[in-house]
Amino acid sequence: MGSGMVKFGFIALLVYVACVGCDDLFDLEELKNCPPPLAAEVTGLSQVFYEPFENRNYSTEMDTVPINAFRFNVEIELDDTDFDEAFFIGQGFSTDCPVYFNFQNLSLIQVILTEPFEDLAKGTDISFLLILPDGTQLSRFRDFSKTDKFITTRLNKNISGLQQLHTETILFFRNGERVEIASTSPVLKN
Repeated sequence: MGSGMVKFGFIALLVYVACVGCDDLFDLEELKNCPPPLAAEVTGLSQVFYEPFENRNYSTEMDTVPINAFRFNVEIELDDTDFDEAFFIGQGFSTDCPVYFNFQNLSLIQVILTEPFEDLAKGTDISFLLILPDGTQLSRFRDFSKTDKFITTRLNKNISGLQQLHTETILFFRNGERVEIASTSPVLKN
């Protein structure tokens, strides 16, 4: 038993000595840094989908959800030839790093009602009611230089009774073109 402890102590000492000065070989702070946003061209909208996410499914227009749990999500479609995931191979980036994109050709996202909602008429741009996680209104969101391909917002509106959003989400590009997708939210309640 005594020689086992000596062997263990010796191995522990070797490991300690081998690691002394490791921080001189690697900049540990640099390894914690995340990569810069990848330049990407937006080609369209993949989908509009809704939360809450329950029973392994996103909410659909057939569900009824409390407005405080409701999230309006947009998935951006990218030209995957613009970036290469091999960029990450051999890089010292943390595995906890989110992947952000610099959407160079996107200028604006709008959400337009295709049917009335509460006191708002058909044709109303409700982007000012959709709030990003940082508190920015979607209508004021113009800096697409560090953006996730999934954009999540919450609806900042009190409603009476049961209501449903019928919308057209529109992406406007810097070249004047646009793409849109129609969607219907779950039934919303207070």
